[in-house]
Amino acid sequence: MPRGTHLSVEERGLIMGLSESGAKISEIASRVSRHPNTVANFLKNVESYGKAERSGRPSTIDDRCKREIKRLAVNKQMSCNDIKRHLKLKVSRRRVHQLLAENKTVKYSSRVPVPMLLPRHISTRLSFAEKYKFWSEEFRSVIFSDEKKWNLDGPDGCHKYWRDLRHPRETRHKRNFGGGSLMVWAAFGYAGKSLVCFIPTKTNSEIYTQLLEEELIDFATELYADNWTFQQDNAPIHTSRATKTFFSSKSIPLLEWPAISPDLNPIEDLWGILSARIYKNGRQFDNIRQLKDVLVAEWELISNETLQNLADSMPNRIHKLLMAKGKHINY
Repeated sequence: MPRGTHLSVEERGLIMGLSESGAKISEIASRVSRHPNTVANFLKNVESYGKAERSGRPSTIDDRCKREIKRLAVNKQMSCNDIKRHLKLKVSRRRVHQLLAENKTVKYSSRVPVPMLLPRHISTRLSFAEKYKFWSEEFRSVIFSDEKKWNLDGPDGCHKYWRDLRHPRETRHKRNFGGGSLMVWAAFGYAGKSLVCFIPTKTNSEIYTQLLEEELIDFATELYADNWTFQQDNAPIHTSRATKTFFSSKSIPLLEWPAISPDLNPIEDLWGILSARIYKNGRQFDNIRQLKDVLVAEWELISNETLQNLADSMPNRIHKLLMAKGKHINY
């Protein structure tokens, strides 16, 4: 029997029976394979045996120290070892990690990768925010657009799942270059969304302007008549001379969009919603045709309410950008 364990119900009954029959403590201890002191202590306090709470070893870390550990981890970005040395704690590095893990307001997370912003980018973003900070319902007449590549095997970093540690880890296929991919262009506004258009992976200005001629103009005119503004990022094919000539010839007004600003574009959130649906539960595809069919079907299921909420998020994005003084915003 392990040291320090309580007597079982059977052991207690046997000890009491032997004691009542006149057996000595040493004899009883021998019969139940327990130390005589254990038997004696039980017989002294039969009624209260096992009911006393064990206090355990008192903690050397009080609440104030726990708050300081959190502050150093979050505000100073110190490692557990650095915190231990800084506070001269007489506990292990693992214990410091446990204390942080027990805090419900702290979670050990990886940093979100974002594009690098140079001073000129920050300045342009801030100028954009200043120019449009009084816009509200005006954004409801903006058509947001973007291109996105989709892989058969799904996006990187989208394959986590809750695992039962008693079972082997699940596997997923991994093919070279994602197993194949396709490129999509789409646009949306407060009033609705375009069709998803499949374009070559390597697209030039000629292909891009032809796409806009065939897909954008009719879609925008049907929803907004002549009262709409087009948004696109600053990809080379979007800002080329040929593309600018196209916009000028068609009298298409453009929203002045700052470079390196995917966090401002609500269509990025729309891509995220679509990606979660397409690759739900780690789904992978056998061929491009299958991926296309699912992509089109899921795009059609996106509700007008979702589109409207995303379009109406622009004033809040502008506000956050002003508060961040042109730097990245969490959106």
